[in-house]
Amino acid sequence: MKSVYIARHGMTLWNKEGRIQGQTNDIPLSPEGKKQMERLGIFLQQTIHNPIVLVSPLIRARESFEVINSYLQVSNDDVYVIPELIEMNFGKFEGLLKRDIQSDNFFIERKQNKYTTPYPEGESYKDVQKRLLKSRIKDIFENAKQNGRDILFVGHESTNRMIPVVLGIGEMSEQKAVENRQKNNEIVIYNDPFNERIIQIF
Repeated sequence: MKSVYIARHGMTLWNKEGRIQGQTNDIPLSPEGKKQMERLGIFLQQTIHNPIVLVSPLIRARESFEVINSYLQVSNDDVYVIPELIEMNFGKFEGLLKRDIQSDNFFIERKQNKYTTPYPEGESYKDVQKRLLKSRIKDIFENAKQNGRDILFVGHESTNRMIPVVLGIGEMSEQKAVENRQKNNEIVIYNDPFNERIIQIF
């Protein structure tokens, strides 16, 4: 394997509004989001080599990959839809505007430990890590390494933060990972020996 690429889905109208999407609101890409994914497809066409692709089942991630794949032409045999790559469950806050909930006491308490504190009626980053550990992603990653294949993840900001921890790349601790941000027009890249986190803006 040469590289691990971790992409966030393109912009949705809810992203633009600052509204929390999570798992229960399956929002499609906006026109801006589709353009972002076109730019990402052009970038990846020039950089990625013979990839194996792992995709979240949510529509915003699947649509993102469809746009990307119009440039890459990855065969269906090399594409895996992984249920555990779904976005974090934000519980009672899903569907709400971020600006309307900033003063909620939960966010004050959560600052003490973002990794283990679950959203009310939802998940913590530790919960996300646990479900990723139960998934096929590590086995697929190891297989890609053995066969010299690049690997591309297309998912969501919160879940993407825990992928390097689960794969053991980037010297990433749990506490450090939860602070990493990723915009809709950013892809995180780890090149072999996978000890450096590179952010590419497209």
